[in-house]
Amino acid sequence: WDRPKGGIVWNAMDELRDASVRAAGQACMQPKAGGWRCAHLPDWMHVSPDHVLINAERRHCLWAHPPAKGKPLTIRFNNLPKGELTWHHGLSDQASKSSNRNPVEVALKWRGGSAQLKAKNGAGWQLSKHQVEGFLDITVRAQQDGQRHHCFTAVIR
Repeated sequence: WDRPKGGIVWNAMDELRDASVRAAGQACMQPKAGGWRCAHLPDWMHVSPDHVLINAERRHCLWAHPPAKGKPLTIRFNNLPKGELTWHHGLSDQASKSSNRNPVEVALKWRGGSAQLKAKNGAGWQLSKHQVEGFLDITVRAQQDGQRHHCFTAVIR
């Protein structure tokens, strides 16, 4: 992995077609707009590239709306290169203004490490960085799923 300093070697958006997605205990295998739809759940239950207004700025990100009742949405990427993962995520402006005040909880797991994150109402586009390798599991959940329009980007440099 010889690369210029700061160059991107892995991008979740580019690798999504090779990822496995599960929601509410079942595989999501129906293709949708460059990603995966969960046929056993409502149409909005998918992981695919989208444009979402977050903090009044249009973001190109991966839509990852959690299922109902705290059930997990899990996205698994295998064969992850070693490097610094730059993770951004947040709720859409519409979601941040809804009556549902429940945060979206995100668990990141990779070989040898993990992180627990939350996308809260009105918090905007949140950033964290992690040294990762091997694989990346992203688990998204919310106790109440209404208006939890969650979107993220993940790149390794």
